[in-house]
Amino acid sequence: MNVWMKRALQTGLFTGGLLALGTGIASADDNAVDVTAPITITDNALAVLGTTGSTPAEVELPDLSGAVAADLGAVTVSIPIAVGGNAADAAGIDVVQPAAPPASVAPASGGSTGSVVDADVPVTVTGNAVGVLGDAAASGTAPAAGSGGDGGASVADVDVPVLVCGNGVGVLGDATGTCTAPTVATGGNTAGNTGGSVIDADVPVTVCGNGIGLLGDATGTCTTPTGTTP
Repeated sequence: MNVWMKRALQTGLFTGGLLALGTGIASADDNAVDVTAPITITDNALAVLGTTGSTPAEVELPDLSGAVAADLGAVTVSIPIAVGGNAADAAGIDVVQPAAPPASVAPASGGSTGSVVDADVPVTVTGNAVGVLGDAAASGTAPAAGSGGDGGASVADVDVPVLVCGNGVGVLGDATGTCTAPTVATGGNTAGNTGGSVIDADVPVTVCGNGIGLLGDATGTCTTPTGTTP
C-alpha cells in the first residue's frame, strides 16, 4: 500500500512539474531579454599543401545563413554575424564555400518596442588570409551594417559593429588579405529607429589591414571609405 501511495505521489509531483514548465514557456514573451542572432558563414576557402584557387583537390561546402531570435522583454540584443571571403592554405586541399546573402536581423517574436536597453553587435569577418606551407589570398567586401530593428523608446541604444577584415598571416608561406570596408555613418542612429533613447552610444571596433609574417610573407590591405554624417 505504501509503495502505491509513494508512486502516486511521485507521479503527481512529476505532472505538476511539467505543468509548471509549460506555463513558464508559454509566458516567455513577458520576460526581460530580447535576443536576435542572425548568422551567415559564407565564401570561405581552406587549402592544404598548395595554393588556394589552384589546387588539385577541391571540396565545396554549402553556404550557411540563418537567424536565431527570442523575445523576452525589456532588453533587446541583436547579433548578426557574417563570415566570408576568407582563405587559408596549409599545404594541397582546397575547401571553398560559395557566397550567401548577408546576415540580416530577423524580427523577434513579440516585438519589443519599448526596450530598456537596445544593443546591436554586428560581427563581420571577411577578406582574411592565412598561409602555412603554402600561399593564400583572400579578398572581401564587408557589407554595410543592416538595421537592428525598431528599438522603440529605449533608455539606452548601444551599437558595437565589429569588423575583422583584410588581414594576412603567413607561416612558412605567403598570405595576402584584402578588404573593402563599408561606409560608416557617424553622428546618428545606425541600428534602427531608437525613438528618442536617453543614451545613444556607437562604438565601432575594426581590425583591418594587418600583416603578420613568421618565416613567410604576409600583407594586409584595408580600404575604408570616409564616414558620412546622416
